[in-house]
Amino acid sequence: MDYTHLVKNLTILPASNGGSTKPQLVTMPTLRDVQNQHQVEIRLRLIPDFSTDPISAAPYLYHFHGMKNPATGVFTSIACPPVGPDKRPTCPICQRALAEWNRRHAHLDWNRQEEYLLNALVIDNPLNPAQNGTVRVLKFRKQLKEVIDSALTGRDAATIGTRLFRLGPDGRTLVVRADPSGGYPNYGRSFIDSPERSQRDTAHLSESLQNAIYGQSRPLAEVFPPSTPEEAETWFQTHVLGQGLPADPPDAPMPF
Repeated sequence: MDYTHLVKNLTILPASNGGSTKPQLVTMPTLRDVQNQHQVEIRLRLIPDFSTDPISAAPYLYHFHGMKNPATGVFTSIACPPVGPDKRPTCPICQRALAEWNRRHAHLDWNRQEEYLLNALVIDNPLNPAQNGTVRVLKFRKQLKEVIDSALTGRDAATIGTRLFRLGPDGRTLVVRADPSGGYPNYGRSFIDSPERSQRDTAHLSESLQNAIYGQSRPLAEVFPPSTPEEAETWFQTHVLGQGLPADPPDAPMPF
């Protein structure tokens, strides 16, 4: 398949909604990483999800509930079940969270949260150099989402747009920058690099190599698939109410 041709004709769609397996994730900085190094920069080229029709050039959104199990102190999470045919949520944990909010107006540790996913070619990751040159799944929250949205559909769309998903000389590199901020890494100073520096990142990639890299794109809907209402109910009974034994947790989500 000629992926490079498909990428040149990308259409930007709204973020889709999905729901948890363990993918090959981009290694992201911990608080200790940014405290020790003062800042961390990871260079990435984003890759579309070719499993959708039309091809998706937007971050993939999923919702989940997560908290530390009081009995073990280990973080555990579960993806929300999909909405029903009537567009109403079927997640029993979401329904309980809404009822608790209406009753107490209090923040809950297990309230619904959201994260986004994108395929990415790792150009340079100083935290894990073994990832350089590989295709991974980037998992992120609102700070990086704002940077990507600005490039795709916001103020920088005219100069960047779908170039953010091209591996060729006209593509652009996402620089994930993490700085220490309180108790978490802060990604607010991440940016899209200049055309000149971006071009140097992939100057060695022939069109055939680009096609081979695009071919490693993972269907993002399969990364954290939605749970069933029954699975969500079991998670709530186990981890929130403390009934039964806790399950093995998936990778902990990022704070931003």
